[in-house]
Amino acid sequence: MKCNNQTGNVVEVDLRNRDGFSYLGGEISDSLLDLKHLNYLDLSLNDFQGIPIPDFLPSFQRLKHLDLSYTEFGGMVPPHLGNLSQLSYLDLHGVEYEMTWLLSYNNFNTTLLGWLFNITTLGNLVNLDLTYNNIGSEGIIELVNGLSVWNNNSLEELHLGHNGLGVGHQLPDSLGNFYNLRSLDLSFNCFDGPLPNSIQHLTNLQSLDLQS
Repeated sequence: MKCNNQTGNVVEVDLRNRDGFSYLGGEISDSLLDLKHLNYLDLSLNDFQGIPIPDFLPSFQRLKHLDLSYTEFGGMVPPHLGNLSQLSYLDLHGVEYEMTWLLSYNNFNTTLLGWLFNITTLGNLVNLDLTYNNIGSEGIIELVNGLSVWNNNSLEELHLGHNGLGVGHQLPDSLGNFYNLRSLDLSFNCFDGPLPNSIQHLTNLQSLDLQS
């Protein structure tokens, strides 16, 4: 937990599980709402066993950094999460265990696209990680097309690996519209055909992962 040096207000809550043993779980108390100046929240590497993302998270209007990776949240993303207009870092990266496939992903419903576009229209989103979320072919294509129109080129890192982009689908030409993109991960998505010619416009790209 971190406080502002001048005001004493709590601005950062980091509950990331760093030892691999002391997992947080169960319902998250809405008493967190008392932290009205919170701009950083990290719940990553915990095990919430498929419960939904708390629907009060969109109330943190000052939030700039939100990390829910490897948390085993499930169900539908709160529709008002798109109200987090200050958000610049969003990590919803899932995790895959060898044997427990039911907990392999965050398994967020693709209705996430609607609220995601609410965030990206404001042009603050720089890092978006949706790895291991089983979005599927149509969802990925819709996501890339939508982001390319609404993101105002703020996006620098886009991670969409392991999301079930199936055989018979090609990457959309709109991929070439992310002019500031430095890192692009489309690994383990079985798309067909060549890369779109528009990818040559990604002149800032430093990392491209297409392994399968």
